[in-house]
Amino acid sequence: MKKLIFSLIALFISIQAKANVIKLPEVVFPIEIVSQVLEEKPILPAPKNLDFKPLYDNLDVKDYLPLQKPYSVHLPFLKIKKPTAYLGIPKSNALLSDSIDYFERKDFLFAQENLKKFVEKYKDNENLFYAYYLLGYIDFEFKKYEEAKNYLEKSCSLNPLKENCLSYAITLINLNEFEKAYQVLQTLQEDQDVAFYKAVAKAFLKEKTTPNVDCDNIDVESADYCRYFLKHVSFLNGRFKESLNYRYNGQDKNLKKVSLLIDGFNYYFLKSYDKAENTFKTFLQNYLSSDNLTNLAYLGLGLTNPDKTKEYAEILETRDNFLSYYLYLLVINKYASEKDWLNTFAYIQKVLNLIDRNKENLRFDLAVSLYNLGNYDYALNIFQDLAKEKKDEQSYLYCGFSAYSQKLYQKAQECLSNIKESKDQDIRKTALIYLAEVYYILNDNENYVNTVSLLKDIDENLAYDYLGWYFFKNQDYENAYKAFRDPYMKAVSAFNAGNTEKAKELIKNKNNRKFLFLSAYIDIKENNIQSAKEKLKKIANQSNDELSKKAYYLYAYLYFSEGNFQEAIKKFDEFRKKFPEDDIYNQKAFLRIADSYYNLGEHDVARSMYKEFIEKYKGKKESIDAAYSLVLLETKGESSEKDKVIENFIAKYPNYPMVDTLKLQLASIYEEKGELEKAEKIYKELSQKNTQEGNYAKYKLAEIYYKSNQTDKAKNILSQLIDSPDKDIYFQTNLLLAKIYEEEGDKDKAIEIYQRISDNDDIKFKLSNLLIDVGRYDEALTYLNQLIEKYPDKAPEISFYIGKIKYKQNNFDEAISYLEAATKSQNYNIASESYFLLGEIYNSKKDLNKALNAYLNAIYVNPQLNNITANARLKASDILIKAEKRKEASCIITPLLDYNDENIKNIVKEKMKNLPKCLR
Repeated sequence: MKKLIFSLIALFISIQAKANVIKLPEVVFPIEIVSQVLEEKPILPAPKNLDFKPLYDNLDVKDYLPLQKPYSVHLPFLKIKKPTAYLGIPKSNALLSDSIDYFERKDFLFAQENLKKFVEKYKDNENLFYAYYLLGYIDFEFKKYEEAKNYLEKSCSLNPLKENCLSYAITLINLNEFEKAYQVLQTLQEDQDVAFYKAVAKAFLKEKTTPNVDCDNIDVESADYCRYFLKHVSFLNGRFKESLNYRYNGQDKNLKKVSLLIDGFNYYFLKSYDKAENTFKTFLQNYLSSDNLTNLAYLGLGLTNPDKTKEYAEILETRDNFLSYYLYLLVINKYASEKDWLNTFAYIQKVLNLIDRNKENLRFDLAVSLYNLGNYDYALNIFQDLAKEKKDEQSYLYCGFSAYSQKLYQKAQECLSNIKESKDQDIRKTALIYLAEVYYILNDNENYVNTVSLLKDIDENLAYDYLGWYFFKNQDYENAYKAFRDPYMKAVSAFNAGNTEKAKELIKNKNNRKFLFLSAYIDIKENNIQSAKEKLKKIANQSNDELSKKAYYLYAYLYFSEGNFQEAIKKFDEFRKKFPEDDIYNQKAFLRIADSYYNLGEHDVARSMYKEFIEKYKGKKESIDAAYSLVLLETKGESSEKDKVIENFIAKYPNYPMVDTLKLQLASIYEEKGELEKAEKIYKELSQKNTQEGNYAKYKLAEIYYKSNQTDKAKNILSQLIDSPDKDIYFQTNLLLAKIYEEEGDKDKAIEIYQRISDNDDIKFKLSNLLIDVGRYDEALTYLNQLIEKYPDKAPEISFYIGKIKYKQNNFDEAISYLEAATKSQNYNIASESYFLLGEIYNSKKDLNKALNAYLNAIYVNPQLNNITANARLKASDILIKAEKRKEASCIITPLLDYNDENIKNIVKEKMKNLPKCLR
């Protein structure tokens, strides 16, 4: 856990946690005029952003809107001359006549009862076919299609007329017997009604049909269904305008709903998005329910209104996973197109948890979004896994970029080497270029040259420039000159090789400012200082860029190198006004002015400037340059033995105003050389003084005692400094003292001291974790709530600790919201533990499905096997076993057989005795 805490602290803003320790690094002398131009090969940066592959999946709305069968039609009415009977004689006529009366009054039950008696008694009656027809008609009205089919088939067989055979065919369609229906219709003389139902049968047989039917001229009972059918078939055939021309005016609710949805999608495909949106909204106003048609209406709204796609995707999450997933893909693509990589990452994570589809592409784009967020470590893990799984060249390339961005050059080389023989020329070229960069950085000359030779087949000029840098780096300027195609570097190489004439020839008539800069170097080499000054001044006045800055500095330095110190002061002062940025050149210009004053004999001015510089840039290497320059100037000599130079200076000038600072430098040198007794002696001497240097010496003395495990002595000194008015020493002292108590196990004392410096946000975070450790949760929450408000971009990480506290307090409902926020963390350790704790909560609530999903996410987001993921696998296996998914349980815990915790391995072995072997 400590490791995780420290990694999270690094995410917060960088705050100086140590006092300004004055060290004596190597002295950087002023830029010198040399006979060679020193150029560094610019390191090719990794791409700032990787290309996002838009996410797609197959969704044909037409598949969600199948043709509806003619359930709502009334069958064609067959009418015969009603049989006559007198006083009930003959009985057959009387029975059939009564049945017809009942039927015409729609007293279907009485009619049905009589008709069944009729067909049972009078099997040879000439009107038997009609009795069967009426029975079929009644059962059709009662939606008893199988019974209706049997009666109508008999009717059609006994006396094949249009009405009874057409009714038979319609019933067959409703029973999915489309081929048979078509065969029956083929036996009938074709008219508008027959032609229409032939088209219906063919449509259900998946034969593309373009029926030439006028719905106004067919049987009135089928007219409304006809209009619906033509609307739907036109839609399925992509004739959206034509589909809109048909209006269903019938009373069947289902056909009304389907027709309205079809209109919505007609408008959508015709890009009439406002009309489409209004149509879908009308559907929801009139027909909102839990059915699939309502889901399609939500889908339609999500498609037509990109600003609300996310809203409708969320609604569909609990209704239709695939439709929700499809809309989320649009949301993800929109965020990616807007370069909103954080939301892209978050919603890809959401989709990965929502549905088991498109996993490889989703993981790939998840890694792309992480890379584009700058989370190269997490991106590398995913790209690396994808490359191994898919042997995918793009994944290998992006794996290389992710490693390269972290300066993990060996890993970058491993990834890129897999695609250096790619048949895709662009991928191959990119891989070879970055491999060359890696080998150059690693000084692997053999592989560098071999890679450049492969690059030559693709881009000869670029390859020769890379070869030129190889020779230039190794100071083989002759071969560098031969290799370089870049004209500037070719000229520089010629100049450095001593071939000044060739360099002059190469830069002749070149107006580029870089060539003019090189020309100034040539003038300096040829002692044509005035010409060099004119060129450098021209470059300097053309712009305020880096080249202008270098040219202006060199221009001023020429006066200094000539011994013209008055003019040097003037030019360096002009330089500092033109380039006021506080960088290395500005600081060196200030020192050269001080040097000039010293060389002019104005030592007091020079000394004042050195002291000002040291105070202003305390802790920076340049300030040490100034202090060292002061020492060198006062002693009128130079020495590579820095400690001897300072020792001699202190001995000669014991009352120098900066002598105590120099003594601290000397003590620091002794520490670096391991001469701790000498360092301790100086710190003890200075610690007797009630000065800033004295207090700093006390702290350094305490630090030495701490490092040598003399913690009691360290605590004694630190207790004297704990209220120092110097804010750096105050902070540093409290920090080290608290650290000692923490390491000694006295966490309460450590907390007490950390609270003295708790205005520092890193300390607040440290405090919150210590307070959690000792169970002081409310205090910890106070600090964490302050941090989450101040650093909203770190909300997922801070939410993790708040959620953990709520979990420990059994406040599960609040814990869930914080832990869910924490799952969006780009730190996979935090995301993994957050999912695990969510699993524990849902497990305790007996919500096993959510618990299982949480445990699986804990495993998925963390590529490493640790205690959290190991326990997540065990908990997930328990749930899977309860769900009788024993094979899945076996596969999820099998990796733990290689885990380094014997207790967990034993648990797994015991479980495996009762589980099948995982065969993956």
